[in-house]
Amino acid sequence: LDAPILLAWRGEPPAVAGPGVAIVGARRATGYGTAVAGLLATAVARAGGRVISGGAVGIDAAAHTAALGLPGGTTVVLGCGHDVAYPAPHARSGGLFDRVLDDGGTLLSELLPEVVAHPGVIRARNRIVAGLAEVTVVVEGGARSGALLTAGAAAERGREVLAVPGDITAPGSAAPLRLLAEGVRAFTGPADVLDLLSVRRPVDPDLRADLVVADVPDATTATGLPVPIRRALEHAGWRGMLVEDLALMHSGGAGALLAALTRARLSGVVEDVDGGVRLRGVRPPGPPRPSDR
Repeated sequence: LDAPILLAWRGEPPAVAGPGVAIVGARRATGYGTAVAGLLATAVARAGGRVISGGAVGIDAAAHTAALGLPGGTTVVLGCGHDVAYPAPHARSGGLFDRVLDDGGTLLSELLPEVVAHPGVIRARNRIVAGLAEVTVVVEGGARSGALLTAGAAAERGREVLAVPGDITAPGSAAPLRLLAEGVRAFTGPADVLDLLSVRRPVDPDLRADLVVADVPDATTATGLPVPIRRALEHAGWRGMLVEDLALMHSGGAGALLAALTRARLSGVVEDVDGGVRLRGVRPPGPPRPSDR
């Protein structure tokens, strides 16, 4: 099945890692997509499973980041040689790739060190992502997303593939919705994946598999949105805030924040806007009403 001629890695040898879950999706990810990727990656890595993805911005980065500091850890399958700084934000000093290595993770490539990233090799690495994983989850992706190649490679190997249901009007839902139409299993929460792995399920209310929020009067309490995050969003108003900026205000880690934002979306407390989130119902200021004049 088109096995790589060589595999070169930095960090932990891939063979010693726990059972793997590939979490893949769009570079231009929505806040919902990154939250789901982070929620799943946290659950998998906390249970001792290995989070595997391609090291790109967007869904890949959310998954890798959420796995840091947890028992299972993470593996990055590069779409270039080890000597090529791509993608630049992750390859720079102190960036995501350095943090992966510092955490005991793995950077893996089938390419010679000087081979630069281009569409052919980036797409080819998707089969390695699928080959390292027992389960592949497609979170988001357009109609021609490389995530579909990863899903196809996993299916060819008899591996489990799941897809995250998304907004039918959103371009990033095209790939998972296509897979769902073809009969791929729907991802409804971390339990769908953990049940397929030989790992111990964590007992953690922040990782409730069904993602259902209790019906109680105080929606903020029900979603567990941290008080500093709530206040920051109130201050930001209708413009909202980037998830990356919110993460700087939250001491509980990226995975916990993404899980909290996911619950807040599902309960209707927040909504996506321009790559970030805002409190639902907050709108741009309009012209004064006659009664206000």
